[in-house]
Amino acid sequence: MTDAAPLGNPVTCGAVTAARLVLTVAALLAATGAAGASSGSGRDRDRDGVPDARDVCPQVRNPAQLDSDLDGRGDACDHDDDGDSLSDDAERFLRTSPTDRDTDDDGLSDSVEERLGTSGRLADTDRDRLPDGLEAGVRRPLADPPGRVRGTDRRRFRRDLDPRTRTSPLRRDTDRDGRIDGVEDRNRNGRLDRGETDPRRRDAQR
Repeated sequence: MTDAAPLGNPVTCGAVTAARLVLTVAALLAATGAAGASSGSGRDRDRDGVPDARDVCPQVRNPAQLDSDLDGRGDACDHDDDGDSLSDDAERFLRTSPTDRDTDDDGLSDSVEERLGTSGRLADTDRDRLPDGLEAGVRRPLADPPGRVRGTDRRRFRRDLDPRTRTSPLRRDTDRDGRIDGVEDRNRNGRLDRGETDPRRRDAQR
């Protein structure tokens, strides 16, 4: 009768099984930890060094984290950096500033000027010696909003003292009497004062 083959050392088999179990558990723990890191507060999808939880543009690489108008959307993913309702692409085309709501400081925002057809870069579109904002009846400059964005420069702004006497910012001679608006409004304050002719009526002496 032949003896049965030995089943091996039970101590050795147990040690190998235990080791394999330890490695398996370690691998599972590592995988779970990696998954947690990728989906937790440390996630950084755009790989710019700023976690998504604090990134103003979590899907666009922007290590500088610029947010000119402080609206919570970084400049890298914000299509209107100064919040003037005129896109950055449109401002580049019109050559106005994407971080200045009133590039020419006439009291009219760049987006309003685009709608009116006046120049956002020239304070006096029709060159009649009166700023567009004054002719449109603007009495107050645009305030500087929070952040890097600028409003109207008060040193350059000229307010309209009487918005009831508006003239056309697109026509040098609103009443077509042969004298430009800035000549009829001699002190250029937007108000019809004593000794002046009315730029809205044909009352000028040729």
